[in-house]
Amino acid sequence: MSGISHSNEHIVDAATAAVAFMENQGNLATVNAIDVPRSLSTIAAAALWSGWIDDVRELHARVLTIKRKGMYAGEVARLP
Repeated sequence: MSGISHSNEHIVDAATAAVAFMENQGNLATVNAIDVPRSLSTIAAAALWSGWIDDVRELHARVLTIKRKGMYAGEVARLP
């Protein structure tokens, strides 16, 4: 999360991301906030490093980035 969607608590940032995904799950192909010809996927880098994947082309695969206008403001369940 960044900008007005970012909070000082990781759990609120996670809730913001989850809500943004749920709000847009029907049109993920059209809501991507980043459209660059050659991005760097950090999740692919981690998967490559760990051995989960072996195709280096995944490092530059298109990544989904959803931008939400504001952070989640509802209740968040906190685990003990």
